[in-house]
Amino acid sequence: GRTTEAHERLSALLAADPTSSLLRYEATRGTARGMEQDANALWAQLAGDPERILGLVTDYIRFGLLDDALDLLSRSYPGGALVVREPGTPGPSSYSLVAYYRGYVRQLMGTDGGADFDAASHLPTTYVFPDRPETFAVLVAALAHDSTDATARFLLGSLFLSGGMVDSALSEWETARRLNPRIPTLHRDMGYAVLYAGGALARAEQLFREGMTVDARNMGLYVGLDSTLRAQGRSASDRADALLGYPDHAAMPSALVYLTARTLAEAGRFTEAEGLMANRFYPSEEGGTNPRDVYLEVRVARARAAQQAGRCQEAMGI
Repeated sequence: GRTTEAHERLSALLAADPTSSLLRYEATRGTARGMEQDANALWAQLAGDPERILGLVTDYIRFGLLDDALDLLSRSYPGGALVVREPGTPGPSSYSLVAYYRGYVRQLMGTDGGADFDAASHLPTTYVFPDRPETFAVLVAALAHDSTDATARFLLGSLFLSGGMVDSALSEWETARRLNPRIPTLHRDMGYAVLYAGGALARAEQLFREGMTVDARNMGLYVGLDSTLRAQGRSASDRADALLGYPDHAAMPSALVYLTARTLAEAGRFTEAEGLMANRFYPSEEGGTNPRDVYLEVRVARARAAQQAGRCQEAMGI
């Protein structure tokens, strides 16, 4: 109840650290005066990345200040032009971990968090990358509520992998795969975990190919399958056919175009490689691949093949 002292203390702290989201949030809780405009800016800043909200929430849970945590998790955040976020990042109302944390906090408060857990299970997992140790307790609580929650299983697997626990990650993902094999990136993540943890190459290949039936435009599946086939010693032509399984060649991502064109050239399928690269927009990327370099690689490979076959005039022309 020492509001004057609290106001002075908070003002001094904000002067020292004006960008602190925690201090700015405290200022909106009636501890400081004249913070209305900054509060609107704070809500827009938090809405830009739901992980910023969870960062505050985990602090308040640690302090035992559950009302504050629940307020942050239940608030209606702004959208529109004032909110700046990375392309594809979901807002707080669509971010599954926000809903899972909300249910968990309600449980800590002695009420029922089941409705929040159920809502979270139906939210997308796209661009959700759990890596906080506090999230283990949240997802375990969600699974205690519903052991068939494939979303929670998938996120728990991702959390295990962030800590290098590959076997535990694969176990959770395998359960998620049985419950809902259409979770985006599930097969990609499983395939890479098997591939880079030294698992069976046939298993990695199976996962990548299965993923192409449910997540066909995920470039990572094709790159992972190519790596797996290379490790198996498969021919360049086999690898090229696998890469050409991408469902929309016109919309194929540039990085996949480069890999496929080089693989086609390695297989001696030069006309296909050049045709794949033609009439296409290549976005510039600092430090990225120059499409002219890839095209020249294909042409040089074609010239060498012609020379080795004795077609020297063709090679000279190229």
